[in-house]
Amino acid sequence: MIKSFPQRISLRAKFILFGGSIVTVVIAVLFTWMLMQSEQAIIDQVDAQARSILRQIVITRQWIADQGGMYVRKSATRTTNPFLPGTDIQDRTGLHYVLRNPAMVTRQLSEYTASLNQYHFRITSLKLRNRANAPNAFEREALVIFERLGFDKTHDGIAQRDEETGKPVYRRIIPLRVEETCLGCHRDQGYREGDVRGGISVTIPLDDVMAAISRTRVRLIAAGMCIVTL
Repeated sequence: MIKSFPQRISLRAKFILFGGSIVTVVIAVLFTWMLMQSEQAIIDQVDAQARSILRQIVITRQWIADQGGMYVRKSATRTTNPFLPGTDIQDRTGLHYVLRNPAMVTRQLSEYTASLNQYHFRITSLKLRNRANAPNAFEREALVIFERLGFDKTHDGIAQRDEETGKPVYRRIIPLRVEETCLGCHRDQGYREGDVRGGISVTIPLDDVMAAISRTRVRLIAAGMCIVTL
């Protein structure tokens, strides 16, 4: 009996160690999978938001193009569009108005949303009229793919997680197709109807998203440790 007691203790320790190891591995794999699924679900929500924003921008731009542009009252902050000379008009009362085309409206809306610390978007192209619309590295790579494969094969666009000024962001860019209403401003650049004329990209800050992912990670790790301990 005296010799068998340490043996029973040793077998019990081995059983606990073996069983605990299995439980630890299973819990680790399970909770890692849950964390990955949770993180992907959050990123999918951000991507859905990016797609929705881009669709709304395209609809807005198309409406403005269908109207032949839109006029707004001229002021110190609403000046003549330097890329559309000779388009200012004056009404019978002497008020002056300046033309806004889809590209300029897109840029001004983007500046407005950025000033509110929200997402921001921009148009860009490999053939520029305005140097301010020059593509960044992500956009340039995407534009090359759009032009090579054509609109029909790339209309969903390209997305990736990135950094901007040291902060995490989510980017998505979609191609712009040349419509008949676009040729009035861009025919001289060699475009034809149906060509890819650049793209619209949206950038969404991920600070809040990464904070939510970190909180989820902490909760899952804590829950896993409690289960393993029990």
